[in-house]
Amino acid sequence: PEAIPASERPGALWDLFRRLERDGWACDAQSYVTDFRVSVKKSKGKTDADLRSVIASLPAGIACSFNLGSADFYPATSGKDMAAQYLMQKFGVSQEQSVSMGDDDNDLGLAAVVRHTYIPGFTADTVRQAVSKDPASFTVAQTGGFLGTEEMLERISMDLGSVQGWLPRFSTFSTSLAVLFLAALFAAQR
Repeated sequence: PEAIPASERPGALWDLFRRLERDGWACDAQSYVTDFRVSVKKSKGKTDADLRSVIASLPAGIACSFNLGSADFYPATSGKDMAAQYLMQKFGVSQEQSVSMGDDDNDLGLAAVVRHTYIPGFTADTVRQAVSKDPASFTVAQTGGFLGTEEMLERISMDLGSVQGWLPRFSTFSTSLAVLFLAALFAAQR
């Protein structure tokens, strides 16, 4: 699909892409095949309020979340939360047996479908607000940057190792599978 220019791709998502481009939004579909990104900063004459208006009037079946200060638009049937629900169902894993790791607005949907979320650092105020609202559902790294990610992976390994019955069918691989499960969730977004 990437061989097909975004301007020629069929479907509601790509109709939205073309409309936003015509309206002067800076849309990025390079290296994206199931979503596209819009940057307010790169969209001359556009404001955050303009973008909120676009999001409020999205066509049915299209969802949006923010990542790295840009808006990602994608089919409502995709996204990290939907990928997690699919994987949990496929492997017979409950919400109570599931965790995630994330740091941006586009991780909040995923955080809502798992028991606990590990935050290596904050890249969005919405994540900080979610942690403040429900601190028991999150563990925040004491260090930042890549060291925060390492700290959270170690914490996940410790925490999951102490949970009896986590992925009972794969109990001998629980720590490795936990990391693979997280990797699959992150990969499913792209």
